[in-house]
Amino acid sequence: MRGKVALKPAGYWYYAVRFDHDIHQYHVGASGLPDYNYKLAAWSNNDPSISFDSKPYHKEPEAEDPYAIKSNFEVIETEDKTKYVSQRISNGETCDLTGLPRTTTINYFCNVNLKSPLIVSVNEWRTCEYIIDLQSSYFCDYDMWMPPKTLMNHHIDCYPNTDTFETLGEKIDIHGLVLDPLTEGVFLGRRGESRRFVVLLTKDYNLWNVNGIDQDVQFEHLLSDIASGFQKYTRNLKLSTYIDDISTIVLLDDTFKLGFETYDGSGSYIGNIMVEHDRNGYFVSYFTDEDIPEESNWLEYESILMLQ
Repeated sequence: MRGKVALKPAGYWYYAVRFDHDIHQYHVGASGLPDYNYKLAAWSNNDPSISFDSKPYHKEPEAEDPYAIKSNFEVIETEDKTKYVSQRISNGETCDLTGLPRTTTINYFCNVNLKSPLIVSVNEWRTCEYIIDLQSSYFCDYDMWMPPKTLMNHHIDCYPNTDTFETLGEKIDIHGLVLDPLTEGVFLGRRGESRRFVVLLTKDYNLWNVNGIDQDVQFEHLLSDIASGFQKYTRNLKLSTYIDDISTIVLLDDTFKLGFETYDGSGSYIGNIMVEHDRNGYFVSYFTDEDIPEESNWLEYESILMLQ
């Protein structure tokens, strides 16, 4: 796909993947030209320029071949035998918040109905670290994207591990929870008029299946979905907190930190997750051992209106 470009508008930002070249996040100003431009990653390790005029790696004689670094690639198989290839690309512009180069992981999916590459989603799952899901029929021609033609059944005798049972988290009764969709397969759940919510997953993230599945990647996908879900939820003016016992809509310019318990579709406890929104507009989610307040999910909140 060398030379092709995939574009995705996402609210204020546009995202551009120039294959075998670089990845940009930019805003189009009133003139029709980019006025804010960030390079999220580059295939070339010899590309200091952040402009759109930089050269791709295959035209840079000093650049290394990024496809020779096998550790940057991973073939991932989901529970339904769907396969995709993950590529980690670094060499992005230095992040002001972390002091490290921005990095991007692209997940390449086969879609026989797409002749041109399509960016399905872009998520900043951690500060200045991005995940892009991309689909194209181009990948369908390669065996590594194809599921096995035959599946072999094996008889396995299973015996309970008492140590495991002792460490399992508690389950909650999901019946009676009022569910509000956060993103696909992820719901906020409340009981009655309670101000405190939990998160319930109906999507199977394969978090505990270690047979051929990279658990770190699966947890990254979950955190990425939650961060992007709260971003959309806030943008749609659906997120609210309480100030002096009065329900207050949270705005995209507000900063906050909230936490919640997370459960799978059967009600089994997965862990506590924090979501933070900072002054730079970033939504970051992560697992934590920090306790969640009993009466509310909110640990920190600062309204932009209070600062005016």
